[in-house]
Amino acid sequence: MVSIFLYEFIYQEPFGNSTSSLGWSQAYTKVVMNVTLKSLIDKFFKDKHGKWAIIQFPNLLLFAWIVLTTVSFFLRSGAIGDGVKLLQSSVLFAWAYNEAATGISYFRRSLGIVFVIAVVLSYFLR
Repeated sequence: MVSIFLYEFIYQEPFGNSTSSLGWSQAYTKVVMNVTLKSLIDKFFKDKHGKWAIIQFPNLLLFAWIVLTTVSFFLRSGAIGDGVKLLQSSVLFAWAYNEAATGISYFRRSLGIVFVIAVVLSYFLR
C-alpha cells in the first residue's frame, strides 16, 4: 500500500531556556494528513455517499448534444446547419459549465473544466 505523508513544519522558539518534553522532531513536525492511494482514488471518483460517480443519468444536456451532433452530421452546410452547430457548441458548453460548477465528484468537475476549455478554444481557433 502506498502512503503519502503530508507534513506541516512548525517552528516555535521555546520560551526561555526550557526545552520541549516532546523532543525536537516531534515538537517541530507533525503529520497533517496520511493519505493512501486508495483514498485519493475514492475522493476523486466517488460522491459523498461513497458511490462511484463517473456516469450519471439522466443527463439531458449531454443527450441533447448527442442528438444535435447526429443532426449536424446530416446538415453540413447552409444556415440551418450553422445554427445546429452553434446550438451544439452552446449545449456542450452549458453541460461542461454545469459539471465544472456542480459536479458530484472531483472527476466530474475536472471533466467539466476540460470541456469548458475545449469548447472555448474551439470557438477561438475556428
